[in-house]
Amino acid sequence: MDIRLTSVQRRAIESVIAGRDTLLVSPTGSGKSAVYQVAGALLEGITVVVSPLIALQEDQCLRLNEMNIGTAVTVNSMGGNRRRADALRQIASGAAQFALLGPEQLRTSDVRDVLSSAAIDRLIVDEAHCIDSWGPDLRPDFLALGATRPLLRNPPVLALTATAAPHVRTEIARALRMVDVEEVVTEVERENIDIIIRRHADRQVAIDEMQRQIDATDGRGLVYVGSRRETTELADLLDRPHRRAVAYHGSLRSAEREKVHALFRSEQPVVVVATNAFGLGIDAPDVRFVHHLDAPETIDSYYQELGRAGRDGDAATAVLHVTQGRAGSRRFAAGASVPDLHLCGAIVDRAGTADADLESLRRDLGCPRGRVLQAVRLLEDAGVVHLTADLAVARGDEDFDEHRDHICQAIEQRAALLASRREMMRSFVESDACRWSLVTGYLGSPELETCGHCDTCGDLDRGRSRGEGEVRVRHVEFGEGSVVDNDGDRIVVLFDKVGYKTLSQKLVAEEDLLDEISDTR
Repeated sequence: MDIRLTSVQRRAIESVIAGRDTLLVSPTGSGKSAVYQVAGALLEGITVVVSPLIALQEDQCLRLNEMNIGTAVTVNSMGGNRRRADALRQIASGAAQFALLGPEQLRTSDVRDVLSSAAIDRLIVDEAHCIDSWGPDLRPDFLALGATRPLLRNPPVLALTATAAPHVRTEIARALRMVDVEEVVTEVERENIDIIIRRHADRQVAIDEMQRQIDATDGRGLVYVGSRRETTELADLLDRPHRRAVAYHGSLRSAEREKVHALFRSEQPVVVVATNAFGLGIDAPDVRFVHHLDAPETIDSYYQELGRAGRDGDAATAVLHVTQGRAGSRRFAAGASVPDLHLCGAIVDRAGTADADLESLRRDLGCPRGRVLQAVRLLEDAGVVHLTADLAVARGDEDFDEHRDHICQAIEQRAALLASRREMMRSFVESDACRWSLVTGYLGSPELETCGHCDTCGDLDRGRSRGEGEVRVRHVEFGEGSVVDNDGDRIVVLFDKVGYKTLSQKLVAEEDLLDEISDTR
């Protein structure tokens, strides 16, 4: 095995080998997979890798076997029952050193039986931001991963993601029941990617300019849109004899999706027009441009998607087209559901009974699995219930009525945070501040004042300048938080309890509402 490691990778590997729960936040293409590959090769037992997409699992499995550092198998629906059974036999016998699967597999009886008796060294959660952005509504089993650790005899966890704002890091650690977490967080800015925002009078003008820009740019690229219909329409529009354009969305048949993945990984120039279903784990280093015709739901999502450009370190461009007066169509993740007090009470009433498993609760309460899990998480924080390794809800030591006000407040805070994340995306689009300073500040790394490689800095002929780093403040109403952006007229703060707030500098000064404090976290 010949892998050259960066100082960040070495730090993460040392933490994993030492048996610590570890969270690695590092940009797309920075080699996060090498951390668990090397650690897994150095450890005796099995490394279980949870990945969100089958294509990603298969790609990682192929690479592991090519590296000859131990046998890797996938447990998923691809290849049929015979292949799945063979993978489970290899895990059970100890012949496999790496087992890659999706979070839903950990609630199937055959997988649970095998893993409960296997020698598991580490639990790896790849694309861990999915716990926050997908878990509540789209992939709720991400929220139950922490509860499955006892089934695996509590192996240390390594969580990997390209992006995680401070509150997302907290959510990941809570969901995975991580203890004494070693956080390894690299700088957010990608100096080889120019961020450009273009505002248009109507949708057709936006499409026309996007088409002109793409035709004038060589190489492969991505175009993100908000609907499946537009993927096909725009792929037809952008298709050229010298460079194919293909559509991608979650409803494509698996064979069609695989064709797109293979084409994108090949050396042929191609433009993929896709919904946000495309991109996780897709390793194409030479993507020269990423265009968005619809603003993503959060800055977290935007950073993930633009980060698929320029993974080879060469110059790349991320262009966000904004149509004036048009509401964004990508609202799902930012508008994730929030449980209510009535649901929490109903779960408490059933906790500890024979029908308190998650599936029975979902069915009996007529509620999506994700909302049930969110409510359970809130109740667990208060000590009222706990989720067992068998994914059943058991009674805790605390009384629900005594914690009712606290739980209600936690629900309100979660709703406020989600709303503030949507507002931050709107503010980002409308702001005239340095684009990268806003992104880095939002993601908890406010080390930049001006980047010198975004449309705002270019239009104003501003060079690169560093910021003052994290500044902690206390507001008379919102409590403590960290400054995300300060442009003179306004100040944006991520408050620990109420999310992101944009404040008037004038009002703050006149009313003496904000004080700088030392970091007390």
